[in-house]
Amino acid sequence: MGFLITARETPGKRSAGSLSWGGIDNTYFLDRSPARGGRVIMMQFLPFADTKALGVYDSFERGTYELLESLRHR
Repeated sequence: MGFLITARETPGKRSAGSLSWGGIDNTYFLDRSPARGGRVIMMQFLPFADTKALGVYDSFERGTYELLESLRHR
């Protein structure tokens, strides 16, 4: 099994060292760290890396980090 390893932090998204994976039907997995948990979003349509699918994935990733940050400050 192989993963993409993020080399540099992406503001509002993943930190350096995060693991991610993308599947053929626009299924995506991201693991920021064991303490922060993983995220999975599954769509089932082609082509892979469709612009709309990538937009949904970006919104999903940013939204989960915003939610986690808001919960940390409670």
